[in-house]
Amino acid sequence: MKRLQVCCALAFLVLFATVVPLRARAGSTVPHAGKEPAVAGVKLPADVDIYARARLGDGEWCLVGAKSDRDGMDERPVVYLIGAGSRLVWHRQLPIPKDYYQGRATHCVASRRMLYVLVQMDTDSEQSTSQTVLRAVQLRRKCGATVASKDLDVPGVAAAYTAWVDEGGGNFALAGGKLVVKGQYDLMSERDHPTGKAPTPFRIELPSSLGSRGGAR
Repeated sequence: MKRLQVCCALAFLVLFATVVPLRARAGSTVPHAGKEPAVAGVKLPADVDIYARARLGDGEWCLVGAKSDRDGMDERPVVYLIGAGSRLVWHRQLPIPKDYYQGRATHCVASRRMLYVLVQMDTDSEQSTSQTVLRAVQLRRKCGATVASKDLDVPGVAAAYTAWVDEGGGNFALAGGKLVVKGQYDLMSERDHPTGKAPTPFRIELPSSLGSRGGAR
């Protein structure tokens, strides 16, 4: 695969994106929009569902969702950057591990030069055994080139679990040079022995430069 040409400089000014929540699938823990236009004048493929949209400023929108098969299954995460006048600037299908069943992009937030996308992935087609795993992806806003990605582990949990992030811009945001993710999790053991306990909330903070061990750029 050809190395994507570097098309932007490093980010230095954070702009907060306003996430416009869309309709949620009944009984689901993640946002789901159905097959409806996410931005006026934008036509997307019939097999693409938009999960959320974020207004970025300068007339730009970030659309995130999934491309699925004819039965609406086997989802693959997609990202669209829409420019002024409903112009498609670029779109990307984001990879997921080969042994995972499916994945969807559910949240998007932006700095001046970067986009950050949350991907929620299901490990198995069987709901009783599937875990939902979270991944943050950093892309260059100008061209959609992937800069880095990071799988997100719920802090302090050693046992097997399934985690998710509900819709809403406050659950995936840039703040103080960090990427903040807020969600919930259930232990897999509780599926076999239900306790009636509510899901446990979690919060993850990481540098906005996902490929760096140090502070945000």
